[in-house]
Amino acid sequence: MNDRPRGDERRSAPERHDDLRLLSDRLAALHAALLDGERHAYEATYGPTKPAELLWLLIDDARALRDRRHASAGDRVGHPGSA
Repeated sequence: MNDRPRGDERRSAPERHDDLRLLSDRLAALHAALLDGERHAYEATYGPTKPAELLWLLIDDARALRDRRHASAGDRVGHPGSA
């Protein structure tokens, strides 16, 4: 077993905190870009939407996607109701 510290364990707590802050900032920017793309796609089809309406559309879509994934996973493992 190797008892040497990994590279990230040799870094100071402030350095690791800075790395996490940078990662957080980049993820927030990605999240904003993804939401903006979804908003543009929706509005191109259905017209302008308010932020609260878009939030509910995204929540409902995520819930529907989750339900579809669970349903298809149940079909693969032979849950009741599967073919």
